[in-house]
This record gives sequence, C-alpha cells and structure tokens, in this order.
Amino acid sequence: MGQLSLPSPEPIPEGNGTASETQETEPVTQPTQAPTAEPTAVPVTEPLEAPEAENTEKGNAIVTAATPKPQTLSEDPAVLNMDMSATGVIYAETLEQIRDQKTKVVLDVGNGVKWAIDGAEIEEGPMSSMDLRVTMGEGATRIPAERIEALTGGEEYVELSLAHEGSFGLKAVLTVTLDQAMEGQYANLFYYNEAEEAFEYICAAQISSRKEAAFVLGHASDYIIVISDRTREDLLTERAQQMEEADQAIEEIMSRPAEQRPAKDKNKAALIIALILLASAAIGIGAYLIFKKDRDE
Repeated sequence: MGQLSLPSPEPIPEGNGTASETQETEPVTQPTQAPTAEPTAVPVTEPLEAPEAENTEKGNAIVTAATPKPQTLSEDPAVLNMDMSATGVIYAETLEQIRDQKTKVVLDVGNGVKWAIDGAEIEEGPMSSMDLRVTMGEGATRIPAERIEALTGGEEYVELSLAHEGSFGLKAVLTVTLDQAMEGQYANLFYYNEAEEAFEYICAAQISSRKEAAFVLGHASDYIIVISDRTREDLLTERAQQMEEADQAIEEIMSRPAEQRPAKDKNKAALIIALILLASAAIGIGAYLIFKKDRDE
C-alpha cells in the first residue's frame, strides 16, 4: 500500500506578543499653567503736612515768611477746617479733643481772619473756652488816637483787637487779610501794653500773594499793624520824640474835667450820644402828653 503524505505545517512566525502589546504608549503632556503675575502694589499717598511758617531774624526783627501760594492750610487734607464765623467761640471740650487727637485745625472766624492751632503742640492741663473774634479797622482798639498817630506817622496801618482777654494758654497762628497791602511788603506787629501805656514791637510778617500776613500769638490784646516796604523794628526809636509829645498831650487832656475829655472808647461815645438823644425824645414826648392832657381837661 502506498503511504499518505501529509502536508507539513507552515511555520508560525515568531512574534513579541499580541497586537495590543505591540502598540507604543504615547506620552501624556501636562497642560502648561500661565505664569502668575506678581500683584502690583497700589501707591499710598501720604497726607501733606501743613506748611510751617519760617521765622528768620532780620536785625532785631523776627520775620515770618509768607506762605507759598501752591499750598495753603485750607488745601491740606491733614488739616480740619471749621467755620466759626457765627459765634467765634471755641469751647474747652473741643480744645481738649483737638489736643488728645493731635489734630491740626483752621478756625475761620470771618472777614478774612483765621486761626491755626496744632493739637500736638497744646500742653497738658485744664483748657478754657476762648472767644477768637477779631475786630479790625479804625476805632477797633482802646489805644489813644494820639499814641497811634505818634507811632504810625502817616504810614499805612490797621488797628487789631482780640475779643479774648489775657493769655491763650497755647500757641495760635493768626492769619489776617490786609486788602490795602501788596505782596512782598511787611506787616509789622506792635502790641499795646495798656498797663504801661506803651507799644512793644513783636515781629514782622511778609505779606503773601493773597495779601495775608500770619503772626504767632499767645496773648490777646490790642495791636497795631504797620504796613511797610521793610521791617520796622526800629520804629519805636525813630518815633520816640513823637511818642513823648503824645504822652504830654494825653496828660493835658486827662487834667481836664471829666465832661471835657474826649471819649476813650468811640463805640461808648456813640452809645452815650444815642442815649442822650433817646432821653431827650422821651422828655419831649412826656411834655407833649402832659400838655395835651391839661388842654383836654
């Protein structure tokens, strides 16, 4: 019998595994984060300090420099402005708060007059209410006209009277508006010592472009501001003879009987005249009524 020939099996090719095993794994890319910007700091603007009056010595005169125009007390955000034109009185409790909080304040009492007070400069101790009203102009003070004329000698001047009496108990800067003055001139401040019946030179303040002059005051009284192109610390020496003549004239007036003396206070004189006129009118009306009554009877 013949033998059957079986076909030889085809060789199976060698491989590395299944198809799934042969696929390459693709790398996973992580998402890139956007760079974080550093926060931008917001600039903080410090409050501007109120300009301080610069005092310089000029001979024997203390000269207060004019406040620069671009910066004024009222424009300073660190300064509290208060309108006191209605009363002019600042109470002790308010002053204590200003001191305790170390606040800078500007007190506007009207008519171009302002007071500046720095609470940080107020010393500890009991406070008192203060009347900060200021009267300016002819007849504002109790200074005899003879002495004013002897001091000023025809120069431009302003009478200045403070309602408060005595010491303030703190340092206050008084700013006044002098409409008749010009920028760059000097406002020379003279204190009138009523007890001594004499003037004392205090200081000179240079007048600003706003026609303002500022003085550091600690005592309320009557003052004369002499407006000049220069400081007048020597004015009392220059006018010594005129002052002596004024004293003699005043002594002569005071030797007269009281009814022959001119009124020392012009406002008081006006009041006396008004009372005399009212009294005369009352007498006239009374006489008319009595006459009318007698006639009717």
